[in-house]
Amino acid sequence: MKKIWILLIVSFLFVLAGCKTNQEDTDKILSIELKNIENIDVYQGDVYSPRNVIVYAVYEKKKVDVTIDANFSEISTENLGYQTVTVTYLEFRADYSVRVIERPYEISLSLRIKALPEKIEYYSGEELSISGIHVVIVENEEELGRVDLFSLKVSIKYFGTIVSGFSEIGPYEIIVSTEYKSKTLTTSFFVEVVTNPSTQPREQLRVTTDNVKKEFLLHEEFNTDGLVIYIQDETENITEIKQNLCKIELSLNGVIKEALDEEGVYSVHVSFGDMDAYYGITVLYREPVKKIVVDYSAARLQFNVGEAYSSTGLDILYYEDDVLKRHILPANCRIRFELRGVEVYNFDYATTYTIIIEYEGLKDSYRISVV
Repeated sequence: MKKIWILLIVSFLFVLAGCKTNQEDTDKILSIELKNIENIDVYQGDVYSPRNVIVYAVYEKKKVDVTIDANFSEISTENLGYQTVTVTYLEFRADYSVRVIERPYEISLSLRIKALPEKIEYYSGEELSISGIHVVIVENEEELGRVDLFSLKVSIKYFGTIVSGFSEIGPYEIIVSTEYKSKTLTTSFFVEVVTNPSTQPREQLRVTTDNVKKEFLLHEEFNTDGLVIYIQDETENITEIKQNLCKIELSLNGVIKEALDEEGVYSVHVSFGDMDAYYGITVLYREPVKKIVVDYSAARLQFNVGEAYSSTGLDILYYEDDVLKRHILPANCRIRFELRGVEVYNFDYATTYTIIIEYEGLKDSYRISVV
């Protein structure tokens, strides 16, 4: 009986050891697997960033996303054809191909109003005049020249409806278009229709804009420096009014605006009591100011001599005009090491290194110590 018990205990220990071995096998990485690696193209001369590629560590019964800790090799995009990207994670590696293609020639065409017509305020029943308007064709952000006044087609909209003239009081959208390279190019500006002189009071509000800035860049701060505001009576006597006594509002396409946050021709509405005057400004596009900021508060700041660098915990923030747009994975960036201003590739000495993060021509850096 005693022998039987001993045999049972030994058998149980063998089964337990076998379960432990199986558990260890299931926790062992078998390989790495790549996802989203089909049909990847990059334009010649651009920096390739593996934005959508996902790296999985493959176990016996599961897959784990390890993209943030994987390393992607750099490729040259100077020559057309296929380039191989090597992905490594721990001792595992996998490859995929990227095709370098020629950048297509793209033509962007638009109309741009450089100066509004001489008259942008009308009385009910008056006819539209675009005399003095300065419109140019823009091809790939380059102004080609002024469009002849007689080649412009003009239509009038009142609250979104095409109309034949100024029959009502309020803002009207004036749409101008022309044909260029078999395309119809269109832009617009707004005019204001006010009460007919026969029913107006004897005094009228007027503005002089000779010394006023009338062209701004997108997101630039609007100002009315140089604006002269005055009241003119029926005998043409004038009384100047200080700006701080007036209400000044911006509008674009009939919508009140607080800032110059869209391209186009804005209407500036100046009011004093129950009197109104208007003038126009043009807001042009500009590239946003871009930057990246590396937040390394959760990253490792100390490594051992000869140890491989790890970007775990690194948070890379992408801004446009100081507004956070997105977070960027370190795998989508180029990461370089510098020692006293010289680029190095390993941590061979116990000293301080600068880690440089680059993304689409932008860069930021932080420092680590190697002991």
